[in-house]
This record gives sequence, C-alpha cells and structure tokens, in this order.
Amino acid sequence: MGGGSFTMILDTLNPLTYIRFLKLVFRKKKEIQSVFFIAAHAANIFSILLLRICTPRIRRITHIHDVTAHSGSNNKTIIFLSNYLTAKFSTKVLCYGEFLKNKIHELYKINPDKIVVLAHGTHRENIERIALPRKERVYISLLGRIEDYKGIDVFLKAIPLFLKNGKGPADIKFIIAGKGDFEKYRTLLKAVPQNRIEVLNEQISDALFDEILGKSLVTLLPYHDATQTGTIPLAYLNYCPVICSNAGALPENVVEGRTGFIIPASDVDALALAMGRIYTLDTGAYEAMCEEARAFFIKNLCWDHLGVRYQEILIS
Repeated sequence: MGGGSFTMILDTLNPLTYIRFLKLVFRKKKEIQSVFFIAAHAANIFSILLLRICTPRIRRITHIHDVTAHSGSNNKTIIFLSNYLTAKFSTKVLCYGEFLKNKIHELYKINPDKIVVLAHGTHRENIERIALPRKERVYISLLGRIEDYKGIDVFLKAIPLFLKNGKGPADIKFIIAGKGDFEKYRTLLKAVPQNRIEVLNEQISDALFDEILGKSLVTLLPYHDATQTGTIPLAYLNYCPVICSNAGALPENVVEGRTGFIIPASDVDALALAMGRIYTLDTGAYEAMCEEARAFFIKNLCWDHLGVRYQEILIS
C-alpha cells in the first residue's frame, strides 16, 4: 500500500482494508491456493489472522526481508511485531539466506522445516549486457538508498587510505549514488579530493544504476549490519565484482576471490586493502572475476531460475 508511517497507521486501522481483502479472497476462493505477504506492514497481522480463521484451506506464505530492523531504521517495534506475528500465523516463511533462516528460528521460534531459503535475485526485462574491458572501468561505486547501516562513512574514510594521501591511482573516480540524507557525511567528504568523487543524492533510475555498475571496477557494500541486498545481483548482472561486509546473509552470494571479496563489517582498513587488491589484479584475472560474477547471476540470481522456485512454493 506504500506511504510513510502515518499512511501505514491509517491503512492498518481502516476496516475497509480488511473488507476489500476478504472480498477479493472470497471472490476467487476456489482458485486461490496461497496468499503471499511480501513486506512488513502492521495490516498483515490482521489480514493473515482473518485469512487463517475464514479460509484455513488457503496457505499463508510470508516473506521476511529484515528479521530485525536495520540500525537507524524507524518503526523497529512495528517491523518486528509484524514479522513475528505474520510468521507465527503462516504456513511457510521465505527468507533470503541461511543466516536469516537461523535468525528467524532463533528470534521467532519458528520450526526450521517451515522456513524456505531463496536467493535475493533481481529482475530486469532485458538481461543482455556487454562486459566493458578493464581499461574502461572508471568508478569504484556505492549505490542505493542513503541509510546509516550502508557504511557510507566506512567508504569515505577508506578512500584516502586507498589513494595514499592523494598519490594513488589517477584513473579511478569514486561515486556515491542514491536518495537519502547525505548531510551527515559532508565532513568526511571534505577529506576526499573533490575532483575524484561524485555524489548523486537522488533517486537513481534502473538504466543509470546499470550504467554505473557496468563502468565500475568494483561496487561496495561496506554495511555495518545487513540482511540481504538487491545490489549484488545487479552488480553481477552487469559483470561487476563486489566488496561486501561479513554482515547478515551478504557473504552467501559472494565467492571469495572469484566474484569479489568479503571484509569484516565496519573495517575501514580492510575496505581500503580490498579496493587495492581489486585495482592491482592483472587484466586477465580481473576480467575472469567479472565473468564469474555474471555466471553466478545467471545460475543463481536471475528470475529464469528464481521464478520457478517461487512457483513451486506458491502453487505446489
């Protein structure tokens, strides 16, 4: 249903939300096999309970992205309660990694047999891409919403170390692109040579997101904490290796040294060293890494593969 906190409260307290939901269910009652709850929302709690009472035959499947809310997130209690109660009333619970499955079992007391792990894929209608050669990769990028947990501060602190006080590689620029409050990072930004960094503090289109990744030597996910991310499959789609924190289920989609590198969460020195490792790879080794990333996407993270798995879960 979208909207902010106020809209969520209104939707949750509005009886019409549940009347419309049940009318839709009963209209197609004989055809519906499952109802899929795809996001943490307080209205899910009442919707799934009504579904369980009124139509127990229909299976209730809940997707949980964030088992616990990220640091800096609003509405942490609502997110947790929504996830916890919808999971309790569900036939199956879906999540994006073994790490998250274990967390759901531990925190929500859900039987592991009820939890299904699926990869966090990505959807692009056209997945054909051409891998740019190493010499045309001009960016080290960090893309996505500007949020505290994303480790933007780690990136900005690591850049001067990678550049060795401004004497580092002259053929690389750094780019941060995404919508959100960037003001808190302005002081750290001043320590980075201004001719070497670009900040696009705006909503990034799919086309621009893909373009930046295609031109990136590597994209970074130096998260302080995490569940999973849609950035890794998008990077691999565009033949771009990644450096990510050992946080949440992120490492489950990174083959160390082959599709990218995994570093300790919040570790500035480790990020600077990993950027150096990527930069100093010879052309053949680097381009092999790009090809491995793309192959991992095709095998594990594209919807040709994942769509079949969702279908099996929802209608079998």
